[in-house]
Amino acid sequence: MRRTGADHERRPLADDCLLATWPQSRSVRAGKFLFIQGQSGVALDGGGFSGKGDPGTQTEQAMQNVRVVVEEAGGRLEDICKITTNLTDVAYRSAVYPVLGEHLRGVHPVSTGLVMKALPRPEMDVLVDIFAVID
Repeated sequence: MRRTGADHERRPLADDCLLATWPQSRSVRAGKFLFIQGQSGVALDGGGFSGKGDPGTQTEQAMQNVRVVVEEAGGRLEDICKITTNLTDVAYRSAVYPVLGEHLRGVHPVSTGLVMKALPRPEMDVLVDIFAVID
C-alpha cells in the first residue's frame, strides 16, 4: 500500500513488523530522493532472519532487500548516493565490505562506517542505511 502527501510517497511497514511501535515506512520517496529504512538480515517478505552470527550473510540479505526497494521506487542500485554501514564489531568489516562491494561495483557512493554496541535486534551484526537519488 502506498500513501502520498506533500510530494512524499511512503511504503508503510506491515502491521506485524517487529519493533515497529509507531507508524513507519520501508521507504520514503520525496521527489527524486529515496530514503530506505535500515536493512539487515530480515527478509522483506517476512521470511525470517538470515545469517545469525554471520555478518556477511546478513549483508547479502540486506543488499537484496535494498535492490528490491530501490527497484520498487523505479530506480537501480546505481542510483545509490550514500551508504552508512553500522556494525557491532569492527572485525566484521572483513566479512561485510566485500559483499557491499559486489553489489555496489561501479557505483562509488559516499560511505560511512560506524561501530556501535548494539543494533535493534540482538541477532543483528550489521545494519545498512541507504540514500538514493532517482531521476
